[in-house]
Amino acid sequence: MRDELVGYLRDRPAQEHRRAFDLRLPAGDAEIVLPLLGLPRAAPLLRLARASSTVDDGRQDRAAILAAVAGAGVEAARTVLELCPSELVSAALGWNRAAVEKRVKHNALRGIAAFGLLPLAGGESLLDRYLALREVAKRGQKLGPNRRLSHAAAVAVAIDHLAQVAGLPDASRLEWDCEARIAAEVSADWRLGEYIVTVRLPDVDPVIVVSRAGKELKSVPQAVRGHPRYPEVREHQERLREQARRMRSGLIDRLVASGGTFEAEELARLRGLPSAAAMLPALIWQDYFGLADVLIGEVCFLAAGSAVPLADVCPVAFSEVMRDLDLVVSVAGTDPGGYTSPLRAASRAQLLAMLIDDLGLARVTVDGTSAVVRGSRATYRVHLNTGSIHVEPGGYLCVVPASFGGTAHPNLFLPFADDDRMTSVVLSKVLLLAEDEKITDRSILAQLERQR
Repeated sequence: MRDELVGYLRDRPAQEHRRAFDLRLPAGDAEIVLPLLGLPRAAPLLRLARASSTVDDGRQDRAAILAAVAGAGVEAARTVLELCPSELVSAALGWNRAAVEKRVKHNALRGIAAFGLLPLAGGESLLDRYLALREVAKRGQKLGPNRRLSHAAAVAVAIDHLAQVAGLPDASRLEWDCEARIAAEVSADWRLGEYIVTVRLPDVDPVIVVSRAGKELKSVPQAVRGHPRYPEVREHQERLREQARRMRSGLIDRLVASGGTFEAEELARLRGLPSAAAMLPALIWQDYFGLADVLIGEVCFLAAGSAVPLADVCPVAFSEVMRDLDLVVSVAGTDPGGYTSPLRAASRAQLLAMLIDDLGLARVTVDGTSAVVRGSRATYRVHLNTGSIHVEPGGYLCVVPASFGGTAHPNLFLPFADDDRMTSVVLSKVLLLAEDEKITDRSILAQLERQR
């Protein structure tokens, strides 16, 4: 039917070609008429223009738009956008700048998204556009709850578009670059007469510090407040304060919510931002150690390169580290399949059954993939795959063998060929718990006391 329509229209007047295009556009196949309109290579651009009106958040691929325009030709592209207007596609080409800027002032969501796609105008820097979008974001905070969310989403799309204009890989990289420029744009020190004025970030809120003759003053004296350059100091303080708000509500919150990852170089750049450097220490960072083999002999907490007593460690940080350490002890390794293999568990169960008889371990029995140890202090279940210890009815006991079973005990001889360290770990825990009344380790005793 489409071929027949094109054949019928080929000899008809030009106005009928245009009418056929308008009729087929809602149906989604108007591109079959493009050759009759003198636009044989404009189909990709038409599809992008149509799609831009149906995408929920308005997010566009600027490179795809520019490629489609190059394929169709500039004049053909103008004709297509007259036939099928698209605010976003036109913005990527800079053809509707005045209209877009007007719609941004009225908080039009598509207009905000299109604003990020506009090419940088003469004299306009990337930082200028970024700060303009941040001002738009501030206006959105005064809107109603639902509108505020959609407004913030439109700003996020606009920043993504601006990252494409700048040739950066993503919006986060754009934010880092622009925020770093803000932080470095103005010196943090001013000499105002006999005073040295500095803006510092002891935490996320920047403060103004004044010193004279090397002595730091408790407050800002009137002589400094009345100096002609003091407004520069306040302006810089406010810019850092705004940066801290943006970092907290934007990058940091998004990082926490998504569990994002950083390469070492990226983390170093992020720490170069004053506001970010003040916030990052409050986060819990994970490193589960790259892809190489890992041997853990001792765990300590450091601050400024020096060991910190356990009593001084933040409880949240201590809890998180202990949880991660338990995971390392229980399941980490270069052969994860070995820790979950039913055959490996069955092999250890057979070995343990023989030792029970040979050593007279009356308190120990084998139950499936666990060794049940009925000690004097409690009843324990030692998992034969992971070595984890559960205290019945619902407790947990953390026991970390020295060097994680890497070195055999000089008085322990195992009459079998098994170079798996986890077997030694499992057996050592079973033997320890079978005579738990002889345990003297304070950390183990404290755990058992809490189980009662």
